[in-house]
Amino acid sequence: MTCPRCKGSKRELIKPGLWRCVSPRVLIQEEGGPGLTNPMAGPGVFRHEHKVPCGLEFREAGPGAFLLCACKTVAIGLCAACEEPVCGLHSELCAGRRMCEADNPRLRAKAARTAAAERSAATKKRAWREWQEQVLDELGDAHPIERLVRVMAVWSKDEIWPRRSSQQRELVPTLEVVLGDLWSTDLLRRWPTDLMKSPPWDHEQVLEWFLDAVKTPPTPQQILTPRRVPVLGEMKAKLVTVPGWTFTSGSTSHILADDWHYPMTVLIDGRRGSYLDRPDHAPGNPGFSGVALREMAPLAQLPGLSPPPRV
Repeated sequence: MTCPRCKGSKRELIKPGLWRCVSPRVLIQEEGGPGLTNPMAGPGVFRHEHKVPCGLEFREAGPGAFLLCACKTVAIGLCAACEEPVCGLHSELCAGRRMCEADNPRLRAKAARTAAAERSAATKKRAWREWQEQVLDELGDAHPIERLVRVMAVWSKDEIWPRRSSQQRELVPTLEVVLGDLWSTDLLRRWPTDLMKSPPWDHEQVLEWFLDAVKTPPTPQQILTPRRVPVLGEMKAKLVTVPGWTFTSGSTSHILADDWHYPMTVLIDGRRGSYLDRPDHAPGNPGFSGVALREMAPLAQLPGLSPPPRV
């Protein structure tokens, strides 16, 4: 394509689809001479000719020649204010004219909000990373179950129990950092749904640790124990009182209808089971839920960890 102004064919590429004409063109300058007012004095007009590059910028589309937005996406048009090519993501119609982010007040405000949100997210991520490092230092080389119990005690019951809240976005990443050496990362990633029903810890190890670490005296617990009636030869249950501890919603055994978890009772002799159930023959031999581990911390009088950042 020749230059629309000088019809020259020499040009240079500025960016895809945009050219600058560098063909020489004659620039004529005229100025009045002495003969302009007195023909006998000489020429009436002095004429000067200079050759200069045309310099006209023009657009030309062709195979492979696309206008690109600053984000390197194919442009859908030009900004009505600055005439820069823009894509649909970085422009919008304003009073019937397409405007880029820099020239559209609403888009400028949107870009500012996005930048502020990114800065806030980076600040939050840095705060959580620093807190996790602090927790690792506070836990030191404590017993693995003690580490688990102290970490669980940091979180509220709603954060541990998914059916009650969705506030677990920070729980699993924290457990991966501070307890990743106890279980595989793949297993930890199941916790948002299995923390109450099928947690990865060994329930017998938890029971053994608790009985050794508990400092709060036991309280009377009523349980049902089986006994055989001599005459009839039938098995009947008898309500007896045994010292122990009870954890609200602490059992992995639950009612499917409303996902309600049974309490967990631990007796001083080491038996465990659901409240008013047969601890030595509890259905499914229920284990300790995440809520039970959380409630073990004060019973063992464990020191609390630094609270997580609330940013």
